[in-house]
Amino acid sequence: MSDLLVRLEANRNAFLETVQPITDEIANRPVPGNQKWRVRDVLAHLAASEEGMLTMVQIMVAKGGYQFRPYNRDELNEQRVAERAERPLGEIVAEWQRARDKMIETLRSLTDEQLAYRGSDGGSNWGEFTTRDIFEIAIRHTDIHLADLRRALAEA
Repeated sequence: MSDLLVRLEANRNAFLETVQPITDEIANRPVPGNQKWRVRDVLAHLAASEEGMLTMVQIMVAKGGYQFRPYNRDELNEQRVAERAERPLGEIVAEWQRARDKMIETLRSLTDEQLAYRGSDGGSNWGEFTTRDIFEIAIRHTDIHLADLRRALAEA
C-alpha cells in the first residue's frame, strides 16, 4: 500500500502544480485535440470523476465489494461537466482536491483485505475490479487529463 499511497500523493501534487497557472482566460480555451471540451470542462470532469471514484471506494469498503449497475460513461460525463459549468474555477479545483485528499486519507485506513474487495460495473466500463484498482484508475485518469491540460497551457 505504501507505494500506492506515494503515487496517489505525487499525482495530487502534479495536478495542483499543473492547474496553478490556469486563469479564467485559459480555462475557457478549447483543449487541443478535443473539440468538445474547454480546459474548464476537463477540470470539471476530473473533479466529478474523483468524487465518483471516492464514492465507489467508500461503497466497496462498506459492503465488502459491490456490483455497481451499468451506466453510460459519456452521458454521465456530459451531465457532470454541465453541472459544474457555472462554478468558479477555484471551486472546481478545490472540489477535486477535497476528493483526492479524502481518497488519500481513506487509503491510509484500509487493510490489505479491504483493498482486495471485488466489484464490477456490469461490464459497462471497467468490468471486474478491486478496491485497489479504483485508486490505480484515479491516478491513471488524472495523468491522462493532466497531459491534456499541459498541452493547453503550452499553447496559452
